[in-house]
Amino acid sequence: MSKTRIVFLPYKLHFRHFLSALAERMPVTVMLPPEKSLPEVTKLHGVPIRYSEFGTHLLKPFFRGKRTIKYVKDLSGLFGTLDFNVLITCEYYHWYTLQCIAYKKRHPGLKLYVISETKRWPRNLVAYVFKRVLLFYFKLNIKHIDGVYVYTDAAKDFLKEQLPGMEVSLLPAPVDVQVFKPNATKQFCPNGELRLLMNARFSLYKRHKDLFAALMILHRENKRVRVTCISRNEWDREQIAALAVEKGVQDMVSVLDAQPQTEMPALYYAHDVLVLPSYNEAIGMVVPEAMACGVPTITSDTVGANVYVKHGETGLIFETGNVTALADSIRRCFDTELLEKYGWNASAYIQTTFTPQMVVQRFTESLSSGSELIDDQ
Repeated sequence: MSKTRIVFLPYKLHFRHFLSALAERMPVTVMLPPEKSLPEVTKLHGVPIRYSEFGTHLLKPFFRGKRTIKYVKDLSGLFGTLDFNVLITCEYYHWYTLQCIAYKKRHPGLKLYVISETKRWPRNLVAYVFKRVLLFYFKLNIKHIDGVYVYTDAAKDFLKEQLPGMEVSLLPAPVDVQVFKPNATKQFCPNGELRLLMNARFSLYKRHKDLFAALMILHRENKRVRVTCISRNEWDREQIAALAVEKGVQDMVSVLDAQPQTEMPALYYAHDVLVLPSYNEAIGMVVPEAMACGVPTITSDTVGANVYVKHGETGLIFETGNVTALADSIRRCFDTELLEKYGWNASAYIQTTFTPQMVVQRFTESLSSGSELIDDQ
């Protein structure tokens, strides 16, 4: 693999640890969107790119999200200035992925891989039709694709069904275990109070309402439990607080300001369990981050980050939307011996399986052998 030279399009923050570790082993060039920048110390080489969206940004309200068709200006010309033999792009439905396919057709000796987090068809009709059409085009050109990598088991199952015959390999995002690591002095449930943390922006699919409903069940049982809600941005704080008041649990809920990534381990240490009750969460990197810090997790069964979780060993998984099951999972966590066991197992599992170096090792092996990156959970 020493001769492998990679171009990655585009640079995204949740790939930064993986890409930095990969660059320690081989030359890696990342295509940098205008809003992104590389770490001050890195072996990554960055090439600035500019997008054209053809006015599709005006359709964002119909997609109920921020993703638009992104065409990279003069991408072929930029590729022509680089020395590489492996091209990795993100998602089958982006315009720049179609550009990469067109480039691969003109350079058949190049290896082309696609990383995807898609695990189901969207409910929105416009988005559904859009993705269906682009997947059809992707299938027409499947002979030019050398493989697909996915973050989660659900994405793997979905794309193996949609792309029969295509090799789909599991590539969970690694965790920065230099930042997220266990605290030997951590104590669970001091003074008999269970401290829950929900690290998620305010959105209906995150299902804060389910957690707050479960709190009411536990409150009626006189269980001492508190919840801290935090997001990685500030705009949703008032909405979370308002929902707590609406559900009558405001005395059990604290809402914190967003904090920088480097301050998050201390927040994890100050809590006993991370809860993520989302409906169809694409990944949810807060789950393996908390696990790496020795914090057990409670997640719904449609959270993509369950690829990191072992039910009954590192945390608990409950049925999405089942408030009674969520309350039961929280109730079980008043057992401090169970929390200590889950916390230890969780940290050890992340530290021995999902470090950037380990994920990169499996990735490079897959490039040469085509084998699966990790065993199925």
